[in-house]
Amino acid sequence: MESTPELPATHMQSTRRPEIVAVAAVGIAISSIAVILRFYARYQAHSAARISVRFWWDDWALLVTLLFSHGFLALNIAWTNYGLGKHILAVPFSHCNQPFSFFYAGGHL
Repeated sequence: MESTPELPATHMQSTRRPEIVAVAAVGIAISSIAVILRFYARYQAHSAARISVRFWWDDWALLVTLLFSHGFLALNIAWTNYGLGKHILAVPFSHCNQPFSFFYAGGHL
């Protein structure tokens, strides 16, 4: 049976956690701003025309999609605490069970 290969210390200590968190945070911020601007524009267009504000199914579908997207990105941020962004050999074995619950939750999102 083969033993686990040894990695250089630089590989064992390197992490991409900051990049993962930054990308998720930017994704959350940009998508939130876009949806808020869309709802604001709909509201302004209807109030300028002096008609009641009615949001259609596509507006509500966009809002639901935003919530699922935020949930998925939050799971990615949470998963960095359990080894996402590290080399697989640098992740302690005790942290290997927790990501499966994230896989399960992410699959439903």
